[in-house]
Parts: sequence; structure tokens; C-alpha cells
Amino acid sequence: MSKEIYVLVHGAWLGGWCWDRVSDLLSAAGHTVVAPDLPGSGADQTPIDQVTLQSYTDTVVKTVQAQGQPVILVGHSMGGIVISQVNEVVPDRVRAMVYVSAYLLQAGESLYGKTQEPEHASSKLFANWVQTSPEVASINPGGVKEVFCADCSDAEVARIKAKMRPQAIAPFGTPLTVSPDVNQYAEKRFYIETTEDQTVPNAIQQKMYTAMPVKAVMTMATSHSPFAANPQQLVEFLTAL
Repeated sequence: MSKEIYVLVHGAWLGGWCWDRVSDLLSAAGHTVVAPDLPGSGADQTPIDQVTLQSYTDTVVKTVQAQGQPVILVGHSMGGIVISQVNEVVPDRVRAMVYVSAYLLQAGESLYGKTQEPEHASSKLFANWVQTSPEVASINPGGVKEVFCADCSDAEVARIKAKMRPQAIAPFGTPLTVSPDVNQYAEKRFYIETTEDQTVPNAIQQKMYTAMPVKAVMTMATSHSPFAANPQQLVEFLTAL
């Protein structure tokens, strides 16, 4: 089995820490894993007013360029819009893009716009959304299990709650500047859908990967946090590409 470099991009409210169990399994198999904190997330102290989709993209582009070979770029949830933008900047440095219960958007679409579509209506996200300022949102602590990880252990839910940070919302409303040709890069796009997802409902996941073709779809019967609910199966999918 060839040794790969995986760059794992977290979603909103989370940090590179959310990939710890996946990273450990991939590393144990001999692969290289990098899981950066996006600006304003995890341990990164970028001020909220400087957090943009461009700053996310710049951070991951630098990470990708620092690797010794083309990488497998993995994005969870909001991380999907980041990996799409990164691939537009350095397509020759990206061997594959894997969208894990992620937003897979077309040119001109925004994450916020996608949440307004009918297929997204069953999401529990906005029922637990706490707007702490015009620029920042948090998740109601009592709703974290329901939203992110209904199938996770109490210990894992507690860990996620303890590590989550408020989220800058500017990236949510930023339209993607990717190729208008939905078939470009289709051969290196993969989607891992989550059938029990209460954040990005499976119906909207299916709509996205149908409109924006991918090479293969893999299915996990988990919540929105497959890296916590079933890291072993997620790693099996990632290493089978």
C-alpha cells in the first residue's frame, strides 16, 4: 500500500483536534497526517474580524504546499468549502478531495445559501444556534449531542463540548469562486455521506453530490461526526481511495 499524506480540514466550531482518533489510525498505518487549526479555531488566536474564507484557504494552501507530494485533502462539514477553494489554487498539489458530510458547492453558491434550501430544513442546527454577536455564533451546549454526535459516547460528547469554540460566520456567506464546470475535477472528488446526520441532512448531501459529480460515494450510518462515531470505518474509506 502506498503511503499517502492526508490533510484533514475541520468544520465549524471545531478544530484540528476533532480528527485525533482518525489521525492516530492513519499514522499507525504509516501515513502522514496534518490536521491544521483554521484561523480563529482550535488553538489559533486569529481575531474574529480577520476570519474569512480566504484566510481559511490561505492557511490550508500553505499546509498543502509544505508537503513533499500531492495530498489527499479531506474536509468535514464547512471544511468542504475550504478544500474546494484550496484545490482551485493548487490543483496539482491535490491528489484527491474527500467531502465528509460536507458542503460541496458550485461556483457562486455559499454555505449559508445552501442551508436555506428545502432539503436542509430538517437540520437541528439553527434550533441550537446562539448568535453571540453579528459576527459570531455558538451552539447551545445542551444541543451539541443532538446536532453533532447523537451516536457518540457521553465521554466523547463531553470532549467535543469542552473543545468547541465560537465560530466566525463571515465564511458562511461567502460565495465560492470555483470553476463553473461541475465536471472539472470530478475524477478526484469523493463523498462520504452520513445517513443519520442532524446537521447537514442526508437529503441535502445527496442533492449536492448529484449536482456536483463525484467519482464515488461512500455511506456511513452515523451522525454528523463520523470521526468520533466510527473512526475505524472512516479510515477504511480514506485508505481505499
